[in-house]
Amino acid sequence: MKSNLRSSYRIILLGISFSFGLAANDSLTVADQSIVNTPVVNDTLSMDSSASGFVGGLNFRSEQNPDLLYKWARDAALTSKNYALAIKIAKQGLVIAPDYVDIRLLLGRLYAWNGQYDSARVELEQVVAANPAYVDARNALVDALMWNKNYEPARGILEAGLEMDPGQVDFRYKLAICTLELGDKKTARELLEALLKDHPDHEQAAAVLGGLEPEPRKRKISVLYTLNRLADTQTQWQMLVGETSLDPWQLLSVELEQKFEFGPVIARFNVADRYGRSGQQLEIESYPLICEGTYAYVALGYSWTELFPKFRTGAEIFQALPQAMEMSIGYRSLHFADQDLMVLAGSFSKYHGNYWMSARTFLTPDEGALSRALNLQVRRYLKGADTFVELSVGQGETPGVGIGEDEINYLGARHLGVMCQWKLDDSQLIKGIITLSNVEIRESAYRGDTGFGFAYSRLF
Repeated sequence: MKSNLRSSYRIILLGISFSFGLAANDSLTVADQSIVNTPVVNDTLSMDSSASGFVGGLNFRSEQNPDLLYKWARDAALTSKNYALAIKIAKQGLVIAPDYVDIRLLLGRLYAWNGQYDSARVELEQVVAANPAYVDARNALVDALMWNKNYEPARGILEAGLEMDPGQVDFRYKLAICTLELGDKKTARELLEALLKDHPDHEQAAAVLGGLEPEPRKRKISVLYTLNRLADTQTQWQMLVGETSLDPWQLLSVELEQKFEFGPVIARFNVADRYGRSGQQLEIESYPLICEGTYAYVALGYSWTELFPKFRTGAEIFQALPQAMEMSIGYRSLHFADQDLMVLAGSFSKYHGNYWMSARTFLTPDEGALSRALNLQVRRYLKGADTFVELSVGQGETPGVGIGEDEINYLGARHLGVMCQWKLDDSQLIKGIITLSNVEIRESAYRGDTGFGFAYSRLF
């Protein structure tokens, strides 16, 4: 994408500079070297005066009038597009009048037009040094530097020019482009936004800004609410609950995510209502980057109520593999008042086009739903990483948000679900969740569970 942006604003700069050169009385604008057309010519001007303004038959090497030489050089470049001849005439003019500023400026532009950037820089730096406030000369020098990818010195020249004249629109725009090329996207965005605030009709700045990816947001606050409708069932496959025979379960989670250099950190507060009781839990999670292709998951949770584990800890290492694959291994621990549980965790994932597929398992040495938990997920990305549809199916309980002491003692569980997330704009996300599950509470006793969830996230 960066290369596309570079091509776009180089074409934009070319168009601005070329138009400026055609309109100005005393200057020729640098153009992209790809449009140069340099026919072989003699040193004698033999063009028809009615078409070009040249006096036919006159040899410019014998001409002693620098004004006339300047005019011939401009006409050769602008009217006849004969840049090689224009360079020769301009050089002859400087032999006659070495201090003729406009001839030297014209020669510098012609060199840059021909792709002779070092020669252009030599000539144009002389003009800028002698005339620091000469806007056209500074613009021409910046053009030559930028087209030669010398963005750092070009930025310094633009900043010096803006100190003398902060209102120069061309300087402000080109400064933003240099800053972008030097890798400082944040500052470049700020410069473009400031320019458009003062000059909302600046089409080139709007085009470049529109082509930039949105600035990554470093904070996100999310609110999740889930409602589970419950009923006793006669079979292990009855998941859709019509008439409820048990009080519904509710869970409200509020989390704040902050991105740091090492990775994101998430703080979460959970409030649950189950079995006619309420409970609260505090959690903190992080995904620190260890090295390229390797990152970790670490978590700590604490609750002072019975619905949640008193302490919950977790750690896992994720390693990228060839062919867009990834694997992980780690553990989860749940500490209740009456028992402690250690769970081994592992996963294997694969990206294929717009799909992400993952298999995750949790293993414990004890009998129960947690001893044989397996979950399969398939996610289809629609418009970027923040918009997707995900299907999941699995068996067994997983030690995630909301699991309590009763759940870890269930004999078995089966579930399936669908989750959709949409990006409303650059700062807002919404998520919808539907889950269907059935758990074996005790021998030959089952419970159906139909869950609905909704989440809203705001990035800032």
